[in-house]
Amino acid sequence: MICNNCGHELDDKDTKCSACGLSVEEAKKIKITYEDEETELVDPPVITEAHTFIDEESFAKKLDKMNQSKSKDQSQEKQPKSPIVGIMVLIIIIVLGLVGYYVVYPNINKQEVTKENDNKTFSSDKWTSGECTIDGVLYQLEEPYLELYKNHWNFADSETLEMSLDSHEITDDYSLTNTFTKSILKVRLKNPNKKETTMKESIIWSIQLDLQENEVDFELPGNIHKGSTEEEIHTKYGELSEENVIRDDENKTTTYHYSQDNKIDLDLTIYDDGGLKAFHYYKPKDE
Repeated sequence: MICNNCGHELDDKDTKCSACGLSVEEAKKIKITYEDEETELVDPPVITEAHTFIDEESFAKKLDKMNQSKSKDQSQEKQPKSPIVGIMVLIIIIVLGLVGYYVVYPNINKQEVTKENDNKTFSSDKWTSGECTIDGVLYQLEEPYLELYKNHWNFADSETLEMSLDSHEITDDYSLTNTFTKSILKVRLKNPNKKETTMKESIIWSIQLDLQENEVDFELPGNIHKGSTEEEIHTKYGELSEENVIRDDENKTTTYHYSQDNKIDLDLTIYDDGGLKAFHYYKPKDE
């Protein structure tokens, strides 16, 4: 006799299947479905336990293969970029930008300023013209302060430009710094109007330059320039009385004071070891 549940051969004396444990009576109730005949089971088969036996060596090989496949898939996934790389790229961009602003742009700007001032020349070889050049750019007393401003001479505090001046008011000395050369220039400004105005709209009343704190070139009318000697100055501007010559033995300098009817003054300072190194062009305050 055959167990209808698992197909195990039974003895006539068996009361249950030794293979699946189903009683013989229960096994008889299970009807078999054939290909040419559709039947339904009276009761679902009862399977007490099922075992799948896999060769250990085959299982190990299969597990190893699965792990290799998983590692390969993970390595192919797109890895997120390290934030350090992004930071380094940003730093490089900033450095290049600063180099462009402080190295390339100043040179281009200086070339443009030079071209703009190529046609400006001294109107006279007399010091009384109130003219001077600084790094090749021509300036003149009583011209707008904007002539200095457009050539990158600025106050330490930009708010100073908007300070108000009363009618015909003259300022004290203010230091200007060139944005590109970092040179220092001292000026006084005057409000030429009958109404209150700003520093930016004022005119140049005084220019003072000392090469002890600058690396710039300057020239005055008559080809008097930095390094000029006492003889060259006297030849061009005339000799002075003793009261207009100030000797400073401590600093080893001699200052020559030129004045024209209290309308315009010029002080020239000659260093014993380097010739003319400083000048102060100005209009008297009590004009």
